[in-house]
Amino acid sequence: MKQPTVEIEPPHFPSLSKRAARRVIQRALVLVGRNRVTRQTLRPVELNSLWMIEDWDLDWTVLIERGRPEFQRGRVGRPQVILQWHTAEDFFHHVESGTAPEGSHQFEGDAHWRRPLDLIFKTFAKALRAVLADPIDDAGQRLV
Repeated sequence: MKQPTVEIEPPHFPSLSKRAARRVIQRALVLVGRNRVTRQTLRPVELNSLWMIEDWDLDWTVLIERGRPEFQRGRVGRPQVILQWHTAEDFFHHVESGTAPEGSHQFEGDAHWRRPLDLIFKTFAKALRAVLADPIDDAGQRLV
């Protein structure tokens, strides 16, 4: 029997500090790695991607090896794809709505990586919204 879903009003994302944002982003990527459907779909993918929020000077690497996304702070290796949002507000709007305003972000890299990154971002956005609604990690520690 399917559980009814309850819509939770997300907090105002840009009110997060950079440190808190990095922690909730890292937690959301851990949850992406636990998503079996995403892992199975991405199993043949080996990708190094750099995600950046320009105005916060915040960047992190998402490595995908055999379908498992791994979060690394900063730049690791040579990215095959770079996702860059101009402002944190643009990034969090993209997370909230699933769509980014025209010109608010850039995708640099081979176009064939767009499909796996779209899947990762969609799963990531869902996980990030859930983490922000309940910002507690596995050990019971508050993330924000």
